[in-house]
Amino acid sequence: MLNTQGFEKQSLGRQPRRTALWNAPHIPSYVSIFKRCATQDHGLRRRFLLVVIGIRWFQRDVEYALWHPVRLLGYYATFAILYGTSYAIIGRLKRSKTVYAHSHSSDWAFLILLWLTTFTGIVIHATRLLEMPLTTYAMYVLHLMIAVPMLILEVPFAK
Repeated sequence: MLNTQGFEKQSLGRQPRRTALWNAPHIPSYVSIFKRCATQDHGLRRRFLLVVIGIRWFQRDVEYALWHPVRLLGYYATFAILYGTSYAIIGRLKRSKTVYAHSHSSDWAFLILLWLTTFTGIVIHATRLLEMPLTTYAMYVLHLMIAVPMLILEVPFAK
């Protein structure tokens, strides 16, 4: 039996023996956890490779045509985020499923900030294509005013 200092209780005539906590049978060792995670691909490697290899196609100063696959992928991702957040907000308003029945303020804050960030990004893109520089810069400032608090305050400290 261990006391509060991690020593085994012994009689007064014997030296206390230090036990390693990670050798206890009820606590898994970190080595086995890391080995198990290394053999299981949770999609992290694929996403990492997509970003590392695909960065030269996604981060360009060239404006692609409307039918270019990279641009179409960006439009698809944008509207998927907008649809998903809208669906979650409407579900929370209607309380249509048990998942939406108990929402915290952090859930609402994240959904609203994500929706506003996506929407202002769409408006920025539209005003840039319509060649309205002053409106684009104003929307960009508004976009940053929404996105930065979401990324710095909400995302790291939410559930």
